[in-house]
Amino acid sequence: MDIIVIGIGGNGQSYFMNYLQKKSFRINHLTDKDRLKHISCPSKLSVQHKNCKIIYVYNKTFDAICSHYRRNWAVTQMRKINTKNTCRITKVEKYFELTESSLYDHFGCKDHFLRWYNYDFSNNIYFLNLNNIHKYELSKFLNCDKSIFDNLIFDSTKRTNYNDLKNKYPQSNIMYTKIDNYINDLSMHRNQNSV
Repeated sequence: MDIIVIGIGGNGQSYFMNYLQKKSFRINHLTDKDRLKHISCPSKLSVQHKNCKIIYVYNKTFDAICSHYRRNWAVTQMRKINTKNTCRITKVEKYFELTESSLYDHFGCKDHFLRWYNYDFSNNIYFLNLNNIHKYELSKFLNCDKSIFDNLIFDSTKRTNYNDLKNKYPQSNIMYTKIDNYINDLSMHRNQNSV
């Protein structure tokens, strides 16, 4: 394995991993059998894995959370990514009711990102926003020809629309949009300095 693709899931990570596999990149297991795809903390990686190129995939956190609830594995996913998880809510409405009342990211998405962002990988990590792919940066990070990513197009319009939940829980949507902007700003800064 040369590349480990990680993230909170529910955000197109499997699409990206599948794309890399079709282009003959050696990556971690697509269905997480090796337990690397959503690993909670970089300190849990083996020495061998820390030497791999790491791509952290992200985009719209609110939608990712909704996707996990839609597929009935939100609690399992929270356990994977959140080192301090105590949330056991199994219904998306109940989750966002709690979020509306506390304005806190109980899923642990921001903390998950920060653990990876703040860890020293000697510039061996790239943060990929699937809604804004910088193909030149990505190809430079992976030391490959840019044309490999010519067909990498993540079409978010084909994903499930969660506007009804965003309208019903506007404070949660605002909070997660701010988290997305924060993650994106830090990621762009880190990528520009490491590629």
